Amino acid sequence: MWKWMITGILTAAAAAFIFLNSSAEEEISTKELEEKLTEEQADDYYFVDVREPDEFREGHIEQMENYPLSTLSEEYASLPQDKPLVIICRSGSRSEQAVEFLEQEGFDDLINVEGGMLDWEGATVQ
Repeated sequence: MWKWMITGILTAAAAAFIFLNSSAEEEISTKELEEKLTEEQADDYYFVDVREPDEFREGHIEQMENYPLSTLSEEYASLPQDKPLVIICRSGSRSEQAVEFLEQEGFDDLINVEGGMLDWEGATVQ
C-alpha cells in the first residue's frame, strides 16, 4: 500500500513541477524574427520593442511598436490578444521580463527574441 501512495505522490509532484514550469512562451532567434518580418504572414503578428523611448529612437526595427518595460504595467491593456506578440529588447533580458508579466496578465501567445537588438543584423530606422 505504501508503494502505491508513494508512487501517486511522486507522480502528482512531477505533474505539478511540469505544469508550473511550463510556459506559453516561445523563443526565436533574430534570424527567425527577420523571417517573420518578411513573410506574407507578418500581419499575423504584433511586434513589440520593450526598450526605453530613447533607446527606441536611436534605432529600431521598422515594424516594432514601443511599449517600454518601465510602463508596460500601465499600457499592456492596449496590446492585441488576438495575435502572437513578438517581443524584443536590447539583449533579451527585459523582453523575458515582459513575457513573464504578460503571461501573468493572461496573454498566452508570446514570442521572446533571444539576443535582442544586440544580435539583430537587419535594418533599423530612427
